[in-house]
Order: sequence, then C-alpha cells, then structure tokens
Amino acid sequence: MDVRLQNAYVEVLLGNFMEVVKQNLMFQAQIEVNKNSLQEAEDSVRRLKEVSDANINYQTQLVEKDKLINQLTTERDNLKSSSGNNDSLKQEKDRLQSAVNDYMRQLKETQQDVLKVKSESQDVLLQNNNRIEELTKYVTRLEAVVPANKLKRVKLGEVVQPDASEGTVELPSLPMSDEEVKSGGTF
Repeated sequence: MDVRLQNAYVEVLLGNFMEVVKQNLMFQAQIEVNKNSLQEAEDSVRRLKEVSDANINYQTQLVEKDKLINQLTTERDNLKSSSGNNDSLKQEKDRLQSAVNDYMRQLKETQQDVLKVKSESQDVLLQNNNRIEELTKYVTRLEAVVPANKLKRVKLGEVVQPDASEGTVELPSLPMSDEEVKSGGTF
C-alpha cells in the first residue's frame, strides 16, 4: 500500500473515529440531558398529581363550605323572621306591662281612697259616739230635773205629744251645731 493511501486511510479512519466519538459523546450528552428532562417530567407529573389531589380536596371542602353557607344563610333568615316575631312579642309585652302598671296605679289609688274613706268613717263614728255620750248625759240631766212620777215610758219610734195641762219645765238647752242640724243629725 501506498503511504499516501495509508495516510489518507488513517486520516479518514481518524476522521470517522472522531466523528463517531463526537456522535457518541453527543448521544451520551443527549441521553444525560434526556435523563434530567425525564426526571423533571416525572417530578412535574408527581407535582401535577399532588396539585390535582389538592384540587379535589379543595373542591370537596368548597362543596362542604357551600352547604355550611347555605345552612347559615337559612339560619340567619330564620333568625331575622324570628327577630320580627320578637319585635311583636316585645311590643305585646310592653303593652301588657303598661296595662299592668295602669291597673296597679288604679289599685293603689283605690286603696288610698278606701283608707281615706275608712279614716273619714272612723272620724264620723267618733263624732257619733261623742254625740251619743252628750245626748246620754243630757237625758240623764233631764231625768234628774223632771220628777219621776211625771216621766212616761216611750216606746221606740212612738211620737209623743206633750200634755198642755202639765206644767212646763224649763229644760236646759241641747248643745247642737248648725252642721248637725243641716245634715239631719238632730236625733
């Protein structure tokens, strides 16, 4: 073989070898890059699955929260309508309380009137007792002045006309006030 051919052969061989080595290195670098990309893709798939699971959990929680919100809204509406009832109940309670207060005020006034009338009747009773004592003393004095044989027994309610033939006896005057005479209290 010729040296030139051999040199060309070696150069071509060396060129091919270098090209094969370059391709091999390139493939290995691409494999290494693809391994890293595959690892990243697997990590992305794993994270996507976690996010998907979290999304499902959040969707479930969202449904539960919606149910709770609906329940609380219903409760709030019930409380609002109940507060309307409470307002009418409060108005009714206030009306009844004012009526009770009026009746209690009237009862107190009536009790005071009864006590006043009772006090006045006690005063009248005392005045009548004093008057009866005065009249009893007056009758006793009259009996002492008139002789016993001239006295007649008079039944209660009987009207007696004095005898004109009998001597007149001067009687002491009966103590009477004008007010007793006006009210018909002359006995």
